[in-house]
Amino acid sequence: MLETLIILPREYSVAAAEALASVRQRFGDRVLIVSSDDEHRFRAIPGVSLIASGDQVMDLPPGLSETEELGIATWNIRREVANKSRPGDGLRWDATGFEAP
Repeated sequence: MLETLIILPREYSVAAAEALASVRQRFGDRVLIVSSDDEHRFRAIPGVSLIASGDQVMDLPPGLSETEELGIATWNIRREVANKSRPGDGLRWDATGFEAP
């Protein structure tokens, strides 16, 4: 399942979105992170501001609450950390060439 960030229009209910996919996180009444293999379901909702799967969100639509903006900032940090290269990631602590913490 793919995680997708969605910004719903004000008049769309969260309950209706929950019928389309599993809501993993909710920030305010409009910003959701859902698990879905089919983001096209959300593209069919009139007035959806943004759908992001795996990408950072750079342009925020106007009128978001502080909670919604913080949720998007959290999404961006998670995307940044997920793409970070870590030397020795996944190796055993006693792997040759690496020193245990």
